[in-house]
Amino acid sequence: YVKAAEELLADCDAAGFQPNAIVHATGSGGTQAGLLAGLALLGRDIPVFGVNVCDDRAYFEHKIAADLADWRERYSPPVMPAPESIRIIEGYMAPGYGKTTEALREVMRQAARRGLLLDPVYSGKAFQGLLQEAQNGCLAGMKHIVFVHTGGFFGALDMRAELLAEE
Repeated sequence: YVKAAEELLADCDAAGFQPNAIVHATGSGGTQAGLLAGLALLGRDIPVFGVNVCDDRAYFEHKIAADLADWRERYSPPVMPAPESIRIIEGYMAPGYGKTTEALREVMRQAARRGLLLDPVYSGKAFQGLLQEAQNGCLAGMKHIVFVHTGGFFGALDMRAELLAEE
């Protein structure tokens, strides 16, 4: 995801906008650490928000900071993100890892009807967090929010009929 930051910004440049924020699901911290490192190396100050799908904010703040410190030691990059750049959005884990709520299932259904397949473990929770936080949370008022869909397709297979059902 260090290199993905460069590709993501090139795509945004080609589309004619600069992101105000980047949002993704976080289940290990690696995506967020990589994006933060990549943006720092590119000299770009764009907030990256990980929506936790397991564990809590404190866990991810520690894990991502540890990953960044390890990379700093291994690769001696000229710049690395500050610990305060680690932003975790909590509150969308549903009843637990891999479990859904009706609200999450509705987000997934609406997205599927528009051609965006989300899963109930990672991407669905992160996208639900993005939608809610864009309305009334830490992303409110931001015009250009980029959602990084990191996969999770197979988690939605058992919901195929429900996601594709007509309204």
